[in-house]
Amino acid sequence: MEPTGKFSLALMPKPQSQSFFPGDESASRFSSIRRGRGDQSPRKTEWGPAVFWQTKSACMAAAVGLAAGPVGAADLQIEVAGLRNADGTVYAAVCTEDQFLQPACTYFGSAPATNGIISVTGVPPGTYAVQVIHDENGNQTLDRPGLLPTEGMGFSRDAPMRFGPPRWRDASFALDEPGATVRLSMRYFQ
Repeated sequence: MEPTGKFSLALMPKPQSQSFFPGDESASRFSSIRRGRGDQSPRKTEWGPAVFWQTKSACMAAAVGLAAGPVGAADLQIEVAGLRNADGTVYAAVCTEDQFLQPACTYFGSAPATNGIISVTGVPPGTYAVQVIHDENGNQTLDRPGLLPTEGMGFSRDAPMRFGPPRWRDASFALDEPGATVRLSMRYFQ
């Protein structure tokens, strides 16, 4: 299976309808907004000269913004120690407080387990936590047939897991420009 850069670090069982992967839920999110307008008929748009020039101006402004690149973006290098073997892939997610311990985070990266170093680029400065998994069998999820996972996992600042997942305040760190390196240890429970 080819890695897609998307993975699941679900510590709780998920409903089958929810996607583990960032980006997959966007289409349903936008369609629910569209469906929630009250009427189900398509909206009519009058295309006059004013709308044309406003649209053209907005497109040009967006193009200039994209050409300039992300403003104030930082690069984050994640160094994972303690991998028990070189099988599979190591996935890392850089999460805000709202995304922490959730199935999908905005910024993510992956690397072969032989390397153990993951680079995530274009992350705006802010406060984040990193969560990683060692996907030894290539199924892009943290295998947990019972209470404890069979594959490795870890968190930034080696946040302690006491009878459950770590707390945000134990795993969070400040990311400034131009970037940082986060070192963490992989933990295996089986």
